[in-house]
Amino acid sequence: AFVRDNYASGEIASLFCATGRTPVYLIERNGKRTAFYRTYVGAPITVALIEDAIAELDCRKFVLFGGAGCLNKEIARGKVMVPTDAYRDEGTSYHYAPASDYVKVKNWRTVETFMKENGLPFVTGKTWTTDAFYRETRGNFEKRRADGCISVEMECAGVQAMCDFRGLELYAFFTSGDLLDAPEWDARNKNGKKGGQHDVGHFDIALALAEYIAKEAVVYVHGKGGNADEAEHFVPLFPDSDVLGFDYRSSAPWEAKEEVAGYFSDLKKKSGSVILIANSIGAYFSAAAGVDRFVDKAYFISPVTDMERLILDMLWAEGRSEVELKEKGMIKTASGEVLSREYLSYVREHPAGWDAPAAILYGLRDSLVRETDVIRFARRTGARLTVLEDGEHWFHTPEQIRFLDAWIKKEESERNGGGQQN
Repeated sequence: AFVRDNYASGEIASLFCATGRTPVYLIERNGKRTAFYRTYVGAPITVALIEDAIAELDCRKFVLFGGAGCLNKEIARGKVMVPTDAYRDEGTSYHYAPASDYVKVKNWRTVETFMKENGLPFVTGKTWTTDAFYRETRGNFEKRRADGCISVEMECAGVQAMCDFRGLELYAFFTSGDLLDAPEWDARNKNGKKGGQHDVGHFDIALALAEYIAKEAVVYVHGKGGNADEAEHFVPLFPDSDVLGFDYRSSAPWEAKEEVAGYFSDLKKKSGSVILIANSIGAYFSAAAGVDRFVDKAYFISPVTDMERLILDMLWAEGRSEVELKEKGMIKTASGEVLSREYLSYVREHPAGWDAPAAILYGLRDSLVRETDVIRFARRTGARLTVLEDGEHWFHTPEQIRFLDAWIKKEESERNGGGQQN
């Protein structure tokens, strides 16, 4: 009731089981939207409600928190307990994962980082998930404690196994009574409400963790000869986001397809929205790898949109022909570029496409990419094209850089509802 009355902006769904209806509330805070519902005790019903939740809501990340028994008060008293592995002393997990003693709680390091950054006292360790709390005997207690378990509860192993099976992301922590020695967190949460293992302060931790894992990631993919350090330029343009530089190692598109797609797939699991800023061939590799599946919006700067055309243009500039390339297999240009028959065949069979919101910045003095290719790509994908008359392939002069920054600020302002950005 406290969460409903003090945090929620409204009820958005209902989950049903034999015990009745479970309302789901929407919490809107700090620019983030979080769904919340109170689950029941035990792995079967907790897992079942998550199964229903993913059918009702567009949610792929779940925060599991609540009270748990403490197996090692010497190290865990007054601290948040972050599980790293869950002992499978219940039945639900075996319907989602092959038999084993433990299931890995794979996102525990993300939870650990969150606790550190927020000045929360915590301890990491294994947890014991059981169905039979009246069989938490002294013998079992000592076995689990000797094995490194610091907590005992009834849901974690089942929920983690189900999340792994369904491709969901789980972030778990438990508490056992009041937190001690948490001055930074206490200063941020002075509501004074107490409720033992389920007090409001512990809910505030869960809500802050939900907002933390929903944080926007901005990824810069450089062009040929560039590096990930170039991402630093974009940090002031995205002050509330994590700005990352991706240093891909691939030199061929068939290699990049696996490397780039894998990077963005993993990143999407850990982030809220993902913004792509890609330059030159970095844009081509991103599009060819199909990362539009993981990206909420892309900013393409001088993108190579038609690699086949680019290769043919380079052959023509050298006075060479496609026939010669097919015969020789490889041709080295005067600039040191190596053109290959295999590369041309691949890009011809795998043209770059894009199916997510995108904006393109192109310079009319681009000596590498044809304007007609960029226009054709923009029309085909629905991307918004901006052209700088004095722009080159590499935006490097102070005037070009200022234009680039203003372009991103304008696009971001419109993406965020038209508000003024500083």
